[in-house]
Amino acid sequence: MAWGQVMASLGWILGLAIIVTAWSFGEAEAHKEKLPLTLVLRRRGVLRSIETGLIFFFSGLCGSLKNPWLAALSAAAAFIIFFLLIRDLLKTRPSSSKAS
Repeated sequence: MAWGQVMASLGWILGLAIIVTAWSFGEAEAHKEKLPLTLVLRRRGVLRSIETGLIFFFSGLCGSLKNPWLAALSAAAAFIIFFLLIRDLLKTRPSSSKAS
């Protein structure tokens, strides 16, 4: 197996691990705070973790797939999620307004 294939497989496996970890953390927080899981999973930190995991997953999947159309679809999904994550990060960044 070539090192490129190993790295691609590492990407989607790491992505799934991040998603499962974020989901598990969300479940633990929901249980601790006695809230529905859906509310906890919508929190900014959990969502960012899941989005990051999805980027790794789709990027690794893109490198692992033999079919170029499926690889392109996977790359497009990774790009769209990356764009949404960056947009969210820029939107929630504290503004540096000067006090007059």
